[in-house]
Amino acid sequence: MILIIGGGFISSHLTKRLDDLGKEFKLIHHGEKETGSYSQVYFLSAYGNLFDQTNDQMMLEANIYDLYQRLKEIQYDKFIHISTSSVTLPVQTMYSATKACGEKICEGFAQTHNKKIISVRPATVIGKNEYEGHLIPTLIRSCKTGEEIPFINEPTHDFIDVRDFVDALIFVTNKMDGVVYEVVEVGRGKSISNKKVKETVEKAVGKKANVKLVGSLRPYDNANWKVDSSVLLNMGWRPKYTLEETIQSMV
Repeated sequence: MILIIGGGFISSHLTKRLDDLGKEFKLIHHGEKETGSYSQVYFLSAYGNLFDQTNDQMMLEANIYDLYQRLKEIQYDKFIHISTSSVTLPVQTMYSATKACGEKICEGFAQTHNKKIISVRPATVIGKNEYEGHLIPTLIRSCKTGEEIPFINEPTHDFIDVRDFVDALIFVTNKMDGVVYEVVEVGRGKSISNKKVKETVEKAVGKKANVKLVGSLRPYDNANWKVDSSVLLNMGWRPKYTLEETIQSMV
């Protein structure tokens, strides 16, 4: 039996994939009590990764305290902690800081209690049913409705289709049997600018986005945000979907 902690965009795709594979799983949300025994636990619960999630206390509770309780109270063969690639950025936020703390807690717990734990750092995960306030859904909406949106050309992201990310989670869970603790990054290893994303969305929709150029949107944006997926690539994992294919499916 597999346990998934945290409902949302990624977990909706993970549950669908596990269902397609005929796997038994249970989904619980942040705050729900659970003390059972599972072959695998996917900790997807998080707070602070959306623009309007700014409560520091809730970040501590979701990304650190709840994580520790799950590590301690649930019995498992493998525990997969979903972190974020933003822990590697020069400018840190409270969200990335709490996720980095979560990684260190996982490492310490694994080595102290001889548990198999993997922290996965995803690139920017995109795809169908993504949060409507994110870049690509916002651009699609602007193209279709003419809504004016603030925009900056230069920042980059390493985009990964949610289907590829879910496959990577299952892949790493099955492959890393001898691991006590490991950090694994998942992305395409390509730094793609907002400008390129906008042009790709406009081509897919067949209309121009109504953008208002601004000086800066977020302090942690940078011109070379990409992840190193060499651990997974060396084990044989490969992403299937290009940015163009993902955006077309979202449109």
